[in-house]
Amino acid sequence: MTREQRAHQLEHEARAFHHAHPDVWKHFVRIAIDSLKAGEKRGQRWVWERVRWETNSGGGTYKLNDHHTASYARWFNNRVKPAHFELRTNAPEPVQAEPTQEVLPL
Repeated sequence: MTREQRAHQLEHEARAFHHAHPDVWKHFVRIAIDSLKAGEKRGQRWVWERVRWETNSGGGTYKLNDHHTASYARWFNNRVKPAHFELRTNAPEPVQAEPTQEVLPL
């Protein structure tokens, strides 16, 4: 499997996870925006671990896959200018906005 094929596969898997668990996106956005408003520079991994902690501490029935972190960060960056998270450039092109087209309130 090529690097580009793997990137597309990961994006597809992240979208499927999002559609099954849309509450994860809400947690991700809230935590990232709270961090921005507080003037903190938090990485995508920190946000993802915080989401994991919040969803697991509530007795969640699913697990967060670390491979989805970059997709969630890209989706967030597509709505925030300037982009908040630093990302590698090996993302599949073009990166489609997901999970919704709405602009995030900051």
